[in-house]
Amino acid sequence: MNNEDVKSATSPDNRAGRPGTLKGGGTQHLSPKVPLEISDLIIDELGSTYQRSTLAACALTCRDWLHRSRYHIHAAVRIDCTSNIPRLTELYSPAWGLAGYVRSLSIDACDVLGDGLPAPHPWIDNARDLLRLLTKIERLSLDAIIWQDLGAEIQALLLNHYPLVKDLWMSTCDFRRPAQLVSLLQAFPRIECVRMEAMAMVSMEETIVVQDGSRKELRLQWLDVGDLCTMPSIVARWARSYEHIAIENMHFSWGCEDPAELGQLLERAGPSLKTLSITMDNRIPDALADKGPLNQFLNLGYNSGLRSLRLLLRLEPFEVEDLSWISDLIGPISSTQLRHVAIYMEVLVDDQLDRIKWDVIDSALASEQLSSLQKVELGILQRRKYGEPVDDFQEDRVKNRVTKKLPKLAARPIFEVTYQDA
Repeated sequence: MNNEDVKSATSPDNRAGRPGTLKGGGTQHLSPKVPLEISDLIIDELGSTYQRSTLAACALTCRDWLHRSRYHIHAAVRIDCTSNIPRLTELYSPAWGLAGYVRSLSIDACDVLGDGLPAPHPWIDNARDLLRLLTKIERLSLDAIIWQDLGAEIQALLLNHYPLVKDLWMSTCDFRRPAQLVSLLQAFPRIECVRMEAMAMVSMEETIVVQDGSRKELRLQWLDVGDLCTMPSIVARWARSYEHIAIENMHFSWGCEDPAELGQLLERAGPSLKTLSITMDNRIPDALADKGPLNQFLNLGYNSGLRSLRLLLRLEPFEVEDLSWISDLIGPISSTQLRHVAIYMEVLVDDQLDRIKWDVIDSALASEQLSSLQKVELGILQRRKYGEPVDDFQEDRVKNRVTKKLPKLAARPIFEVTYQDA
């Protein structure tokens, strides 16, 4: 949002006067006063879709509407390399009394006027006075931040100045060492949601997560480590380092790292976990390296409160013969509260489907213990080779091929197979 555009509507110089009083001493006919509860509901509805001009008009209507209008107008501040930092710093100075309304802060280091890649960070260092003024931040968003390029003062502000943050979002950020990321994750004692994607680690040396003793419990509504993160194990290790943990919703995109790290986190989360989404690919057998079946290290049987499970399995390269890890992952599921299971498989050739132990999957998902299941989806996404003609009968062949391998599930109306080529 552009906070400068709304300054005239909410600044002290233009605060609404008493109803019925016009500038110059005139009077106006008063309409019946709208109850404050009703006006707040109306303003909240405008704020939910951020109708800025209408909110600004509400702020000018009367004093009773001013606070609620400001609450939405100044809810979020976003800065990038094109922002007028001095103007924003002046707007949120104590003289205006507006900084306390800002609850969301987004720092976008992308070159928004160029190629969208990370831009040099000196402009962020110049924003330190503005960042100090914003003390009520509950949601922090960092985009394209190269941590080691930030000045020491900005790093200290991010680590120490925002204790009220509940929601942390990071995208395309780089950290030289795992300890830097861990320090940032530990900086928010009230954290409830941690979400990230495309995070890079320059050095993947081993790190030990050390708690400062001030916080022994981690309670998260969301822990989301999305695609293109080079260090999901670091996040898993951070989360399970607390003495007591409860995570309601979790998503991990897991690559070539040891799945035992994720398995230990799932075990610690136990019955607190309600929804789980995992993306895995054919590098899992290499990560196991003859250590044994996957369910010895990653066992969903510990998550007895699980209600929804989503698995995205990318079966590339297709030369990998051993796909037993798929049934090893699904076999131990035992939550009596499980309502929905969605399994999506990206394959290159049909033959890959014959390498999966479907009987184990069929027995697990059709067992009486999972009688609470209301929906089981199996989606097959097949990528055509360049120039390969479209086969109009391929969809039916693949669906029939899979359905025959899952007779117990196929006999239940909750089961559905879908197919898509790309």
